[in-house]
Amino acid sequence: MTTFLPRQVLTAEALNAAFAEQVAATFTVTGSGAKALNASGTGSFGLPSGSTAQRPDTGAAGTVRYNSTTGRYEFGTGGAWANHVRLAGDTMTGALGVAGSANTITVAGSAAAAPATLAASGTDSNISIRINPKGTGGQVQLWRTVIGDNANSQGVFDGSSSLTVKGNSTLTTTIAPVFQSNASLAGKLTTGNTFVNAISITDNVNTSSHSAKALYGLYVDHHVGSSGTWTGGRTGILSGMTLASAPAAGGVAPGSFFNAVIGTSQCSVNLGGTGTSAQSAGSLEGGVFQAFATGTATFLHQVTGMTASASVGGSASAQFVMAIQIATGDGGGSASYAGITMGADTADVPFRHGIAFGDPITVGWPIDITGTMIGTMRPTPAVGDPAPPRVADFGVDFSDVTFGTAFLKSVGFLVDPVGNTTVLTVKVGANQVVGARDTGWAAMTGTPNKAAVYDTASVTLPQLAGRVAQLQAALTTHGLLGA
Repeated sequence: MTTFLPRQVLTAEALNAAFAEQVAATFTVTGSGAKALNASGTGSFGLPSGSTAQRPDTGAAGTVRYNSTTGRYEFGTGGAWANHVRLAGDTMTGALGVAGSANTITVAGSAAAAPATLAASGTDSNISIRINPKGTGGQVQLWRTVIGDNANSQGVFDGSSSLTVKGNSTLTTTIAPVFQSNASLAGKLTTGNTFVNAISITDNVNTSSHSAKALYGLYVDHHVGSSGTWTGGRTGILSGMTLASAPAAGGVAPGSFFNAVIGTSQCSVNLGGTGTSAQSAGSLEGGVFQAFATGTATFLHQVTGMTASASVGGSASAQFVMAIQIATGDGGGSASYAGITMGADTADVPFRHGIAFGDPITVGWPIDITGTMIGTMRPTPAVGDPAPPRVADFGVDFSDVTFGTAFLKSVGFLVDPVGNTTVLTVKVGANQVVGARDTGWAAMTGTPNKAAVYDTASVTLPQLAGRVAQLQAALTTHGLLGA
């Protein structure tokens, strides 16, 4: 056996001779210094090489070899062989920890058309990607990001941390975002961008199938738990506008608006109609609100399609307070404008009341004691600006409706379907001019006369009696007198 001295420089010939003496082709170097075995020069140092099937054992701890099957160096972990270097396309298992001041994982892409992608893969049909911040103040921040590029992708942001979209980030329709638990979506107003958080939708679906006639830009489906222990107080979408600080000197400009929700529908092309009512195409609606109970939803107290309220309290003030304001459009071109319309399909259950005053839940009365149930409002004109004229053809026109009992009814007053009016008294100012019928009048006999001309100085008693009989008959005919 060949023995080498410490710090002895070995030549190739000496090493070859030493390996030739080893029966098991094993060469052992023992030392406790920093470099137990030191190789110098500009050449290379060869390691054992072989395929996966040629591995000498199950991976003894501290051993290393080159695997010609995988094209990687591998090292023994004391029971298995592990890859020492990862290449493009590798799959990593287990947890990956990133430490240091940068704490950054960089995914590189080759071009704008082939961006860097963080994708989930596996044998299951649904694989999630979770980003889990730490603490209640932790955030998932997406900078200048377009989320989603697959029609069935779904981004799930779970927990109490918030999702912050910064800069000019956009959220495309090719992803269905779900914000769970107490998560929040926040944004900042940047220069030149009037939308803090914008969902921009380009819908190029072109199909004649009626199954695709309802396409939704934003769909929120709020399911209340089915355990049977839930209580009231649920809202599908809540949008709030809060003005909590005073504006700059001079206040806001006249006509400025602050809206919690705006719904706008706009059409600038012909949808295929030919101009007649029977062949017109499509319906453009700024907002639709529906509430309906089906199945076994019994004993509900109230089903309301929309509720609107407006109030001014404390030391606040406003010139007008209106729960609902309906304004005319500025386009013109149609003679069939209506501020409010009520319609129904032939199979729908009709309303019991077209317009009803009073709340079925509370006993309060919504009209001020000095107010008007239905009336007009005259705006206060600016200095030098006269109030606009108020002109209309009809105050109320129900000529197309047939009434069963009465057209108009109140306490002591009724107008029947053909115009007959029932009242207690008729007054001019504070003076009563017509009251209830005076009864007990017996009809006179003889010939009544109203056409003859009589001189009051020479009229006879029969002539005067005929004239009185005519007056009694006329008053009886008009209903002021009766038997």
